[in-house]
Amino acid sequence: MSGFTALVLAGSRGGVDPVAAYAGVPHKALIELSGQTLLRRVLQALDAAGAGRIVVSTNDEAVAAELADIRLHARVERMAAAAGPSLSVAQAAERLGTPMLVTTVDHALLEPA
Repeated sequence: MSGFTALVLAGSRGGVDPVAAYAGVPHKALIELSGQTLLRRVLQALDAAGAGRIVVSTNDEAVAAELADIRLHARVERMAAAAGPSLSVAQAAERLGTPMLVTTVDHALLEPA
């Protein structure tokens, strides 16, 4: 597989996310910015940067549904989120190996460069 592996953290710390609630969506990954969800913006930036494999760490079914609708050149997979961000990264490193680029789903200003 060519390209690099990227992990997108799209977990939840439980309870209502105030930013998602303000935007009227169930998860911050689904907040729209300039007509695209934050999830789509991050995945497209990683794809354009040359990722060969993108893994989204989430337990949210609405995020998984949005993920299923996004078509990219990179192979995109879903992985269950662990109890916290650092545990999710550790779990992904064990499963996917390194090197691995790690970013968050709310990194809406991520650019391919």
